[in-house]
Amino acid sequence: MVFTGDALLIQGCGRTDFQGGSASTLYDSVHQQLFTLQEECIVYPAHDYKGRFSSKIGIEKETNPRLGAGKSKADFEEIMKNLDL
Repeated sequence: MVFTGDALLIQGCGRTDFQGGSASTLYDSVHQQLFTLQEECIVYPAHDYKGRFSSKIGIEKETNPRLGAGKSKADFEEIMKNLDL
């Protein structure tokens, strides 16, 4: 199991628009540290606005709309830049 804080959420990720935030650093952290864990590793994020409590690394790698599904770093940076938060 892994506790991901605000870095990797269930079907999302933390914000990168706050002071000191970096979409590039977040992408690298998730892809180099979290997405290298076993597919069945249970993910416990800091919170979820839809009442979900956990996911799995394999699910997030395949279906996370911001970080998974083969998204490149450039794709992710563009997504984060255009969230209009």
